[in-house]
Amino acid sequence: KVKVLTIGEDGKIGLSIRKAMENTSPAPKKPEPVSFEDMLTKFKQSSEERISDLKRSIENRRGGYNRRGSR
Repeated sequence: KVKVLTIGEDGKIGLSIRKAMENTSPAPKKPEPVSFEDMLTKFKQSSEERISDLKRSIENRRGGYNRRGSR
């Protein structure tokens, strides 16, 4: 990473590595590792939510349940 200091009329670009290093913030912390069981639990939960949303969507297209009752 560098910082642009100047751009001359002749097209030359003045750069500085030191100035770029002064303005950088510390590297973000890495997230802690997640266990396989936690990942599996999240996957199952999101999967169940998506399936229920899909079922609701299909029911709405078909007209849902019969409100008048069956004859």
